[in-house]
Amino acid sequence: MERFLSFDAIQKALENKQATCVEIVEHYLGNIQERAQLNAFVEVYAAEALAAARRIDEKLEKGKAGRLAGMVVGIKDVLVYKGHTVNAPVKF
Repeated sequence: MERFLSFDAIQKALENKQATCVEIVEHYLGNIQERAQLNAFVEVYAAEALAAARRIDEKLEKGKAGRLAGMVVGIKDVLVYKGHTVNAPVKF
C-alpha cells in the first residue's frame, strides 16, 4: 500500500476504491508492529480499530459516512478514553 501523506490522499483513495478503511488500518497496524522497538505506543487496540474500520467501510458503501471517514488516529496516553486504561495519574 502506498504511503499516504495527507488525510485528503486517504479520502481520495477511499472514494476511488483504491483502498478500504480496513486495508488502511491494517497498513498502519503493520507499521506499528514493524517499529515496536520504538515504544511509541503503550497499547494498540488492533481488534477495536479493525472493527471500526469495517463499520466505516459499510457506511462508505451506503454513502452514509461522515466527513472524517478513513482518518486513523493515535491517542496520547495522557488522554482519558472511555473503557480503556489510563497511564497518567488522574485526579477526579
